[in-house]
Amino acid sequence: MSIHRKWMARAIELARLGGRNTKSNPNVGSVIVFENKIIGEGYHEQYGQNHAERNAILNVSEENIKHLPFSTIYVTLEPCNHTGKTGPCAHFIVKNKIPNVVIACVDPNNDVTGGGLAYLKKNGVNVILGVLQEEGLSLIAPFMIHQKEKRPYVILKFAKSADHFLGKENKQIWLSNQLSKTIVHKWRTEVDGIFIGTNTSIIDNPKLTSRLFEGSHPIRIIIDKNLTVPSTNHLLSDAHKTIIFNHKKEGHNLNKTYIKWDFNQKSLKDLLAHLFTLEIYYLIVEGGANTIQRFIDADLWDEARIINTPKILENGIKAPNIHGVLRKKVVLNEDTIVWINKSNVKLR
Repeated sequence: MSIHRKWMARAIELARLGGRNTKSNPNVGSVIVFENKIIGEGYHEQYGQNHAERNAILNVSEENIKHLPFSTIYVTLEPCNHTGKTGPCAHFIVKNKIPNVVIACVDPNNDVTGGGLAYLKKNGVNVILGVLQEEGLSLIAPFMIHQKEKRPYVILKFAKSADHFLGKENKQIWLSNQLSKTIVHKWRTEVDGIFIGTNTSIIDNPKLTSRLFEGSHPIRIIIDKNLTVPSTNHLLSDAHKTIIFNHKKEGHNLNKTYIKWDFNQKSLKDLLAHLFTLEIYYLIVEGGANTIQRFIDADLWDEARIINTPKILENGIKAPNIHGVLRKKVVLNEDTIVWINKSNVKLR
């Protein structure tokens, strides 16, 4: 099994390259091995385009095609057996006479679970299931949220002082160091949207862009029930996209979209479902404390990234309490960032 783990680890590494380009589809990687050497590899690069297995097979060189009937293909997710935007991968594997398939985990979609496995076995393919299964499940955690709950994968992010405060009332306080700020900007390039409440919009006047790290900017999403955020604030005056949920106004104004929302009748879950229809599949929530607490109370979060700083505030706005499973810890000079998952699945 150790050799299978080696090649599956490479497939998982490839899968992560898909990032959010796969939109509501899962991140999947694949490796083809002949006589302990990789002869083809690929991953799901873009929503609506070839799946990982097809890319891996197509990337096999002409001189190595003859080895496919004696090779093993490693896939982080059960090959599909249905026709969507591309043809079924299980069929493509059989067509290319690959005799061995090693899979990390089955597809969680109830409509297709086991279909690929059944087709492969029916056609005489030797199937091994469950190699690095936990890591495979972590890759598709956002996909599982998309499939089952029809909402974005939600990441809570905040920085806190050593005495567990987020900041001071009605005052902008910087807690994290420059390295931590840079990694936060990197995170912003990896999501579709970034969410804050009214008070943070007014007090901090944030830009919420990824200007410290090369990549795309997220769509800014703010709650401004009574449209009290000044029009001169960055979120409303710059050229980047912003969605404003409010009581009063509907329509577009350049790169600003106003959505009239009934906060009395509709829940936070309804709001996330609406964002999902707008193709916001990955969402980072940056505050403030009340906004983050709303997500916690509604159990509508999947991962938390907390920047612990050595600064002492003595009083102020208490940091939320996050209960979950510690996944990772990184020290950046005096700051320590921890990643916490809501469940015991190791998320990416």
